[in-house]
Amino acid sequence: MDGVFGGGSGGTVMPPSELALPEADELEVARYTAKSEATAKTAIQSLSPALQVFRYASVEEFDRYDADLSLLGPEQKQWLRSLSEDALRTVAAADLKRIDRALRGEQFVLKDINSVGQDSRPTDIAFAERLSVARASVPDERQNVRAL
Repeated sequence: MDGVFGGGSGGTVMPPSELALPEADELEVARYTAKSEATAKTAIQSLSPALQVFRYASVEEFDRYDADLSLLGPEQKQWLRSLSEDALRTVAAADLKRIDRALRGEQFVLKDINSVGQDSRPTDIAFAERLSVARASVPDERQNVRAL
């Protein structure tokens, strides 16, 4: 009964007065391992364009200057850098398959975000432009009508 409420003959266990510190070699191995793991993590994250886009969209605005975008084409880089903060949050929340599909230009993959190569202008403006180009390529037949 003595040990139930903290009394009794059981004393407090104290650690030895001298703690065993790791050797210098062990510290060096631990530093090298941590550095290797960080390098491997960076390398793995840089294996695909979708991972690079995900990393870019996931970091703070200031850290985006250091992002590795080496696997992206010029049009993909321009698309990524043109996205707003809200759009980048949407990209960061998407899975890698959707990001990859958006990079390939598939339509309607990411909510409210045009994919790479999609026209970001309103549809009626794009249609009006295509219509004017189509009309310009057709010769005007009114000039060929003979007067009676």
